[in-house]
Formats: sequence, C-alpha cells, structure tokens
Amino acid sequence: MMRLTAMISGRVQRVGYRAKVVSVAQELGLTGFIQNRPNGQVLLIAEVSRDNLDKFEVAIQIKNAPIDVVSIESEFTNGSDACTSFRKMTGPEEVGERLDDGIEILKDIVIGIREITASTNNLLAITTNGFGDLNGK
Repeated sequence: MMRLTAMISGRVQRVGYRAKVVSVAQELGLTGFIQNRPNGQVLLIAEVSRDNLDKFEVAIQIKNAPIDVVSIESEFTNGSDACTSFRKMTGPEEVGERLDDGIEILKDIVIGIREITASTNNLLAITTNGFGDLNGK
C-alpha cells in the first residue's frame, strides 16, 4: 500500500476539479480525500497499490475547460490504511458560497430563457403575419 500526497495548482477550485478526482479515485479503488486549501491549491491524499497510484497521478493532470491543472507537487510514502473510502472534504463556508454561485447561475439561465422565448415569439409573430399576407395575395 502506497500513499500519494499532492498539492495541485492551477484553476482547480470552484470548477468541479474535486468532483472529477473523486470519480477517478473511486474507479481505481483508492482511499483518501481531496480538499481545497486557502491559498488556491488543492490538497490530495490517496492510498492504493503503486500501479494504480501512477495511473491516478496521470489522470488528475486535467486540462479540460474550465479545469486547468498547472502543476502537481507529489510525494510517495508508505500508506497507513487509515481511510476506508475516497471523498471530497468541504469547509463550512463552501456551502454558502456554492448556494450564492448557484443562484447567480440560475438567474443567468432564467434571463437567457426569457430572451430566447421573447425572440422566438417575435419571430413566430413575424412569420405568422408574413404568411397571412401571402395567403391573401
């Protein structure tokens, strides 16, 4: 059993990076956790066989908008088998921030839907009026 301790830098907070890493970790049977750090980095501690840790280390080097991993500082040590699963750690302030972000995104979606609906209605009215004129000729 080996342990990977990594500090990940780049655009890795508030972009879904931790959720993606949790998915990959669970697929590979890793245990441990991933956590945002106040300095903008993400801390990751994972344990499993060396082969899967190597695969995992490659898989977490994500460069897929909006995620952009710039660097990973890794250290391999002997594992302690202390964790039973792999999970995302969240701080108490994250829930409120996420709700605020979600509300702003929802507002943008509603505004966009209203604009599309208005444009569609206008186009439909123009088309309907145009066909009406054609039918009369």
